[in-house]
Amino acid sequence: MGSWMIVFVRMLAIAFLAMVFGGASVYFGFFPGKILQDGFMGFRAALLQSEQLASPYNKGAIFPADSDATGVIKRVPARTSDGFTLFTSALSDQVHLIDMKGSVRKTWTASYTDLWDAGDEVQDPVPPRFIFLRKARLYPDGRLLVMFAAWATTPHGYGIAMIDKDSKLLWKQFRQLHHSFDQGNDGRIYALDHKIITESNPDAPNIIPPYIEDGVSIFSAEGKFEEQFSLLDSFVDSEYREVIPQIIAPNSTRSVGKLPPGPGNLLHANDVEVLPEELADKFSIAEPGDLLVSFRELNAIAIIDAATKKVKWFKRGGWFKQHDADFLETGNILLFDNIDMQEDPNRKRASRVVEINPANMAEEWVFRGHKDMRFRSAARGSQQRLPNGNTLITESHRGRLLEVSDAGEVVWEYRHDQRLGENDELIPVIMWAERYTRDQVQFALSD
Repeated sequence: MGSWMIVFVRMLAIAFLAMVFGGASVYFGFFPGKILQDGFMGFRAALLQSEQLASPYNKGAIFPADSDATGVIKRVPARTSDGFTLFTSALSDQVHLIDMKGSVRKTWTASYTDLWDAGDEVQDPVPPRFIFLRKARLYPDGRLLVMFAAWATTPHGYGIAMIDKDSKLLWKQFRQLHHSFDQGNDGRIYALDHKIITESNPDAPNIIPPYIEDGVSIFSAEGKFEEQFSLLDSFVDSEYREVIPQIIAPNSTRSVGKLPPGPGNLLHANDVEVLPEELADKFSIAEPGDLLVSFRELNAIAIIDAATKKVKWFKRGGWFKQHDADFLETGNILLFDNIDMQEDPNRKRASRVVEINPANMAEEWVFRGHKDMRFRSAARGSQQRLPNGNTLITESHRGRLLEVSDAGEVVWEYRHDQRLGENDELIPVIMWAERYTRDQVQFALSD
């Protein structure tokens, strides 16, 4: 064997041993396993982000359309809750208000790129095609409170803004606000926020940074920032402190933005609701102004005390990766259960909307679709209890809105009219929808 061949074989053997040693160090946790793991996961995160930004749109915002039908495809006028439906889409900077026939009666446009400036907390926004409106709330005079979010970036929360009926900016807070907001009786606005933490928390030393920490930012009705608190601290300072070890699951490390991997998205809060004074006597678990927060990673919902900012009530149930927990006039809580552990009528995995009695955790109403209609949104999704007792459901991943009676009958169905793909086989996600009565819309609409 020639000398060059001997050198080659030796180098090959060294490389093989290095690979085996490196793999073992990662698996068993000895040096330099953490360094190798961090480097690999950081590279993978950077590669994924690069691939996402190279796409003409984010593929997580579109799903296969199960029908060519668009607009309102079912309507039973005698059994619907009349009004106008406001909705946002994952591929749009517009908010549409449609009537019960599906006709667009009003459109607002809010371009993040046009409204953003260098003084905002959000720096270096991703390209406009990756920024969308996650949620919107309509006021009687036509003002709209909107929340922006973005694909292909971490943190993805891009802030909130108030625009008038002609889409002109009234105020903005382009901070890392995400997923959801609500407004209390006093007019104050509560919005979820998140940030990347790179230093250890002395009150939670087992949580090794970097990680994403969720919180709540509070603003006046005029959009002035007032205060902020950490939802992690809400657990640390409460009798539910023992929930924290469950956050740090073994092998749950993931990359956070462009940083090395840490525990990742610890809580993933995805909804916040304020208990209004008019419903307070229905809930023994909360006081007026307390916050109901949904935590996706914990498969749990919690009540945060308005005064102390501590968790005062915490529950898990038969739901997983849930969204949009709502206080109801009945004293119950309504939420979107993304991953139903039971099979739907077709013996397939499904989602469901479930009404829970917080006193005994009984499920008092459930909708999970029908044998001739599958109901499924693995992420996102929302619902609203309507004045006549029906429930408006946003089945996000199917780009579909449903109004369902108490008996489970679908009395109104709308499908997003936008299609994508070479053969129009894809439908955009509907992020959020809300029904407004005619009395709540006190401005002129188009015919």
